[in-house]
Amino acid sequence: MFLYLLNEVEHILMAYAEQLAKEHNCIGTWLVSGMNRKEAHPFYEKLGYEVNGYRFVKHF
Repeated sequence: MFLYLLNEVEHILMAYAEQLAKEHNCIGTWLVSGMNRKEAHPFYEKLGYEVNGYRFVKHF
């Protein structure tokens, strides 16, 4: 039950973010997800997001 509710909350939050972007005449949205979060990637793909590159970071 908890996972179902969590999934619903995720969908609601993403829909809200996309609606805000549309209301502010944005041409799209983007997000960053760690490569190690493989379980999250199918969720974003189901919402229509596409992988379009890599993000490079150098820590000191």
